Amino acid sequence: ARKIHQTNLFFQCPDGVFPLRVKRALPRYDLALFSTATQIKGDPFPAGDFGKIRPGDFVIYIGYDKNYSATNNQCVLRAAKVESKKTIVFLDVNKEVLVETEALIFAGDAFSGYSGGVVYSTNNEIVAIVAAMGGKSTIFDGREGRTNVAYTIAPLLDAETNNQPLPLKPSAPPKK
Repeated sequence: ARKIHQTNLFFQCPDGVFPLRVKRALPRYDLALFSTATQIKGDPFPAGDFGKIRPGDFVIYIGYDKNYSATNNQCVLRAAKVESKKTIVFLDVNKEVLVETEALIFAGDAFSGYSGGVVYSTNNEIVAIVAAMGGKSTIFDGREGRTNVAYTIAPLLDAETNNQPLPLKPSAPPKK
């Protein structure tokens, strides 16, 4: 497995700039969890139940919009309608299943600066991470956009909760 290295990553919010360090890396899922040495004021957004998101539901996603963010150094929040949910399978060079995970497919304006951005349910719960964008699609308001993919955070929750290595095929988030 690839090893993630420490980099000069920072979290910026109205209370200041906080250096980040890697707490847990899940390279197979292209996910990582970071922590700060000092406490950040306020409550973090709660993790949501990915299993409750359905096609037709709206989600909110955040990212770095190269056209807007470059001039004011702020991320952009956007809304999108979930088109579908799919199981995504990554194969190794021998076509063996390496990772199997769940994903949301939505039409929106996400592009390269949105990768790694958080996807929230309409209850402000984190449910996924923007991972990829594809071909053209029609956004819920009728404009043309892109088809986007956001991976569930369930593998990260499983790893944190159990404090154990991840299984190749992660379990679904717990049912409520």
